[in-house]
Amino acid sequence: MKNVIFGSDYGHVASTLVPMWWQLAFQDLFVNKVLEDPIARKYPPSHDYRSEWVNMMIDGVTNAKCEVHPLLLKEQEALLRSRHDDAAAGDAPYRSYDFTRHDGESKGTVTVQTTSSFSNIGFWIWPGAFTLAEYVLSHPKLFHGKRVLELGAGTGLTSSVVLSVQPKTLTATDFEALTLKRLEHNLQINVDMEDNLNHNHNHNNNNSDNKKPTHTKENEEGVGVEGEEEKEKKQGSEKERDLKKTDVKVVKLDWFDFKPSLIAQIDPEIVIGADLCYSPDLISPLMNVIETCLTQATSSCKMVIMSFPIRNQSTHQVFEQELKKRSSVITARYVDLAPRRFQREKKMTKLKTKASDRSGAGSTGSTGGSGGEDPDD
Repeated sequence: MKNVIFGSDYGHVASTLVPMWWQLAFQDLFVNKVLEDPIARKYPPSHDYRSEWVNMMIDGVTNAKCEVHPLLLKEQEALLRSRHDDAAAGDAPYRSYDFTRHDGESKGTVTVQTTSSFSNIGFWIWPGAFTLAEYVLSHPKLFHGKRVLELGAGTGLTSSVVLSVQPKTLTATDFEALTLKRLEHNLQINVDMEDNLNHNHNHNNNNSDNKKPTHTKENEEGVGVEGEEEKEKKQGSEKERDLKKTDVKVVKLDWFDFKPSLIAQIDPEIVIGADLCYSPDLISPLMNVIETCLTQATSSCKMVIMSFPIRNQSTHQVFEQELKKRSSVITARYVDLAPRRFQREKKMTKLKTKASDRSGAGSTGSTGGSGGEDPDD
């Protein structure tokens, strides 16, 4: 005997058989949280990426014989119309990544404009950038209030994450003109995001409902003056606000023809670099820059932190040889910097490697002058 379902009962049973994500309620959530996300609207991913998600949702809803959200259909139509316009405008999609901030609880977002082609390697987000960003978020005190220099910053993803831990200065460097222009653009996006975050935070703290009265001591003339404790708190908060105003610069730095005076002018306390050891021809010039940062008389730098997958053993051997040549002034050790805080494509999780396994797909390392801070602290 067949079960016969009539009227409203059919709708109830059908809704329990249809996966949650095809129902209108979830479609509405997808539209509001994904398609209408303000960052995604202002800095859109690639046309193909957006189309793939929208078409997947519509196909799933249709196959489940559910009603398609009207805004999904509207988005699909808009993507079809803009396909040729986007292609004519050039391939310059944005990528946004959510991450857990250094406090382990609050969330942050970093957005960079990239490319889907190999027209310029500086426009790509290389794996080492994620790993180095993980290290920054795991060791915020190492960078907070410091002068930080990034070599070969590329899209600026790592530098943008450094912004979230509030360094005193951040100097992002690269060489090629178009890369520098893109780097400046990307850093400006993330500087604005951090400024908006701090503005909203300060606005909430200054709200009359949250504001606490300031206790003062009265002098003999009856004029309110702050006690020592209040002064210290005020000075501390002013110092904290100053650190939030990170001085950010984008500077051209040619490893083959650089002037030590430029390094002296930047005067970094920490130097970082991601995925810089991909060509044997670049390693010796790179190490010359690093040695200058660590050894020149006016330098405050005691540590260089690098992240790089080992794609080619012979290239890595060149790096090792350059380190040995400079062993009197540079000490190096390898540490495991497995990604933990970034939310990104599953394929990126393949970057989890043990630095001690030199035969693996990747490795991360830190290079520092003697007497520097321990990178694991």
